[in-house]
Amino acid sequence: MKRAIKVSLLILCYLQLQCYGQKKEELKKIKQETVSETKNKVDVEIFKLEKPINKTKEQSDEAVYNGFKVLLNSTSNNQELTFFKNKTEIKKVLNFYYENGDIVYKLYKSNLGNLVLLIEGRDYYSSNLGIYYIDNKSNSIIEIDDTLVFRQDDPEKLGAKDLISNISKEGDILKSNFYLGDKFLYEKKYNIQKKIQQSIKTYGDKWFGNYQTQINKKSNDANTMHIVSLKIKKDSIIFEINGYHVSQKYLLSAKEVENKLKLELIKDLTEFEDPQIQKIKDFGVITYDGNKYILSSPYIDINFGYGVKQMCLLKKI
Repeated sequence: MKRAIKVSLLILCYLQLQCYGQKKEELKKIKQETVSETKNKVDVEIFKLEKPINKTKEQSDEAVYNGFKVLLNSTSNNQELTFFKNKTEIKKVLNFYYENGDIVYKLYKSNLGNLVLLIEGRDYYSSNLGIYYIDNKSNSIIEIDDTLVFRQDDPEKLGAKDLISNISKEGDILKSNFYLGDKFLYEKKYNIQKKIQQSIKTYGDKWFGNYQTQINKKSNDANTMHIVSLKIKKDSIIFEINGYHVSQKYLLSAKEVENKLKLELIKDLTEFEDPQIQKIKDFGVITYDGNKYILSSPYIDINFGYGVKQMCLLKKI
C-alpha cells in the first residue's frame, strides 16, 4: 500500500514538473511574441499633416510651420530648397525644376520626428509632385521621387480638388497613398535606406566644376558637331548635349575609382524623354591625369560617334 502511495506521489510530482515546464515554455513564447509585436509597433511610423502658420499668395515660394520653414529659391539654372528646422538650416539643389504657376507645400511629421515634404507645382489643370524625406538624425534632405504627375477632373465645373496623402513608414519602407478628393490616384513605396545610400557623395571635390567639349569638330558636316556640357556638383551631375536638332539633358550618378570618375544614368531630364535611353546606363568614364580631363562615353559613341570611338578632351570653364 505504502509502495503504491509512493508511486502515485512520484507520478504526480512528474506530471507537475512537466506541467510547470510546459507553462514556462508557453510564457517564454508569449513574452517573445509580445516583444516582437512591440518592436514592430515601434518600427511603424505614422506621418501627420502639419498646419502652416502662414503662407501668402504673394510669397508662394515660402511656408512657415511651428518649428519649421520651407523656402524655394529659383534661378534660371536651378531651384534650391532651404529647410529650416528650429535653428538648423538645410539646403538642397533640386534635380527637378517646378515651373508651374503656384507652389504648394505639405509637411508631414511622424511620431518618431522624421519629416516628409511634398512640393506640388500646380497650375489650373495639372500638377507635378515631388516627395522629399528629412531624417531626424542626419538632418539631410533626401529626394525620394520627383516624377509624379496628376490632373484635375474638369476643374471648370467641379473646381480644383486638394491632394490628400496617407503616409506611413515601416522599417525602411516609406508608403504613400495619394487621393484627389475622394478619388484614389496611386500608391507608392520607397526604400528610404536605399535612397539615402544613393544620395551619399562617392567622388572627391577635385571633380567639382563645369566642363565642355565639342564632338566631331573636325567633321566636314557641321550638323554632326555637338556641344557636350557637364556640371558636377557635390550632390548632382548634369550631362547635356546640344546641336543640330539635338537638345538632351540627363541626371547622372558617379563613382570615383583612383583617377577615374565612372558615370551612370539616373534619369532623363529632357522635355521629350527617349524610351531607348534606359537601355544605355553607361555614360562612360572621365579620366584625370593631373593635367587633362578626358571623357570616353558609350552613350556618345552609340548616338553621335558615327562609327568612330570618341575621346573627348574636356575644358573646365
